[in-house]
Amino acid sequence: MNPFLQWLKKRDSVWTLTSIGFGLCCLAFAALGGNWVIGYAPHPLPVIALLALVFGAAQLLGQRWARWVGLAWVVSVELMALFVAFVLGWDWVMLLAVAAIGLGIFAFVRNAFRPDYLQDDDDRPFLSLVLLFRERPYLDADIAARLASQAWDMDVRAYRGEEDDEEADNDNYSEDGAASIIGDPPLMIGMHPDATMMIHAFDTPYFEDAEVVAQEVTELRIRNAILEHQGWVAVDILHWHGEGEGQSEAYRLIARFLAELADDNVLAVIDTDAEIVIAYDRELEEKLRSHDPRTQLRKPHYVPIVTIEGDDPELVAAVEEAQQRWPEFVAAFEQRHTTGDENFSVKAPFGEEGAEEFMWVAVTGMENDIIYGELGNEPATGNLKIGDRVNLPVAHVNDWIYLHNDELIGGFSVKVLAARSGQRRQ
Repeated sequence: MNPFLQWLKKRDSVWTLTSIGFGLCCLAFAALGGNWVIGYAPHPLPVIALLALVFGAAQLLGQRWARWVGLAWVVSVELMALFVAFVLGWDWVMLLAVAAIGLGIFAFVRNAFRPDYLQDDDDRPFLSLVLLFRERPYLDADIAARLASQAWDMDVRAYRGEEDDEEADNDNYSEDGAASIIGDPPLMIGMHPDATMMIHAFDTPYFEDAEVVAQEVTELRIRNAILEHQGWVAVDILHWHGEGEGQSEAYRLIARFLAELADDNVLAVIDTDAEIVIAYDRELEEKLRSHDPRTQLRKPHYVPIVTIEGDDPELVAAVEEAQQRWPEFVAAFEQRHTTGDENFSVKAPFGEEGAEEFMWVAVTGMENDIIYGELGNEPATGNLKIGDRVNLPVAHVNDWIYLHNDELIGGFSVKVLAARSGQRRQ
């Protein structure tokens, strides 16, 4: 369909065209009658025309503040009509005009200030969350209905294939207050009293070309999730017909269903509307069950593991400085009981060459060029975990840091990576 005709089908287009036409007509009447000022004050007619034209232009540009200008416009028209009626006297024509404008104000407010979840389909945010799995768990209508019953705290029935058609018709699964899962993977329909949703369950990668997508990702856990996942489950809201907070309630409905699947087989969560991928952590299930799952999912659990080229000149220079100034760290560590310095940590590579992960170690002791301590990061790969006791040669240290009088000393590579992160956010 022609894009202009598609735009005309939207309910906002009527108000946009009406306001522009109304504004132009008011300007024409003002010009013909010379109605620009009354004494030292502007005449209401060009003021109303200006409000109408600004509203129309802002609507065309998709500005949310346009509705407030539009409200000022329609209220100004009503006030002008009331003023004229009091000056010229009331008759049936004026009474009908004032009543018609009042109904117009009601229609405008209902349209312009309706909740986001009642917007036209083309404008409504796409409400969906996706779980990426190492191996997608087995999921059919019966299992999905059982999970939904637990997630939504209600009885959810399963209807599968043609053999259930007659039973489904008799039970009238779509009636108000009913809840059901209909069909079989990879696509199932979820019927809830407040929403109609699509449940996807695929044994294939979510991304058409995962390697290309992964190349754009700098965080190691997220990159691994994109490359390693072999299946995914998603819940999309097709239609929200409930009351309450709308979008927030819809996301809670989605998240609580996915929480039933959130175990360590999950690699990541995708918030499709925000276009972000969030790596799995042990708090995932709790976050999905929270009152505001999208906000909770964004709260970082891990220290980001940023991939960077080993021959990066700034990073090489930072490592060289850390190694040259290593005696400063040793001296401060040996005098920590008298100076009060604390939180001594070093950064070193772990894992096999070519697939090394640089992590921080909280130093507990040093002897014969060997550093002893506890792992301070949650590794993205391997068998180690945060808090594990480790030891490493001094020669492997590529950065160090400690706290002196509430000031962080060292952290040479940290400064480089922090600067890079700031540049990416700009």
